[in-house]
Amino acid sequence: RRELALLFLEAAGEVTAADLRPLGWRRQEAAAVLDEVADGRDEEGFRIWARR
Repeated sequence: RRELALLFLEAAGEVTAADLRPLGWRRQEAAAVLDEVADGRDEEGFRIWARR
């Protein structure tokens, strides 16, 4: 999961947990993985993660 999240981050630069939904991940699962591998910030009701 970490590798896939990093691939999405590399391609997009920034992602939300919802961006990982096509992988079949629930939003909370995606958020947990993204917290491990990227820097997050809150924006208008949702969280955005960017590459470290």
